[in-house]
Amino acid sequence: ANVGLLRDPRSEVSVGFVESGLASRRDAPDLASLGAVGLAPLWMFFRDSSRTLAEQLRGKRVSIDAEGSGTRLLVRRLLQVNQVDESSLTLLALPPEQGADALIRGQVDVAMMLTSWRAPAVQRLLATTGIGLQGFPRADAYVARYPVLTKVVLPMGVADFARNVPPADLPLLAVESNLVIRRKLHPALKYLFLEAAAEIHGGADVFHRAGHYPAPGAIDLPLSSEAQTFYRSGRPFDYRYLP
Repeated sequence: ANVGLLRDPRSEVSVGFVESGLASRRDAPDLASLGAVGLAPLWMFFRDSSRTLAEQLRGKRVSIDAEGSGTRLLVRRLLQVNQVDESSLTLLALPPEQGADALIRGQVDVAMMLTSWRAPAVQRLLATTGIGLQGFPRADAYVARYPVLTKVVLPMGVADFARNVPPADLPLLAVESNLVIRRKLHPALKYLFLEAAAEIHGGADVFHRAGHYPAPGAIDLPLSSEAQTFYRSGRPFDYRYLP
């Protein structure tokens, strides 16, 4: 949805957050990237996490976020590669918070969400007894097939030391969230967005050290010349000393 807004000249949207793999040079020649600002793992919460992915999903009610979201696109790709027919399950367009509520109340069987570790929905579900988090034991294979994906590991016990949640190191699949712009955005604004990104997203996370983001990223869009300069040497000389 964000890519659509950025490509539509009538939307008046000049900057947006876009997950890796959702835009390309060929499909969006008027867009460029200011770099990645964070990781968004794919969280898959179940009431029963003891079976294979295909067995868990068939015939189930699955919350996969709203139409136009990166979650829906990634989940559908995973269903296809695992040969799970979408008609064998019920896909519900619930955003993360509503999906978490529905899973806790038993109104859905599975809740999937592409969001950060700090997201309230993720923290609620990790703290709820009876809700399990499914990992991706074949994460390396997914990344080998789909380079836009990144493998991250949720350390054992990091969510709750007392209850030891998760009970073992859990490999997850993630994508980078990128700051995407229209190429015609004024250079001064590009530098301001990059400075804001460094201030807001430069802290540590369970999946990376402080200072890791913002970074050039692995999105399929070209990195703007201003972003290249910023990552190489910071703001240009004239921007540092002139009004």
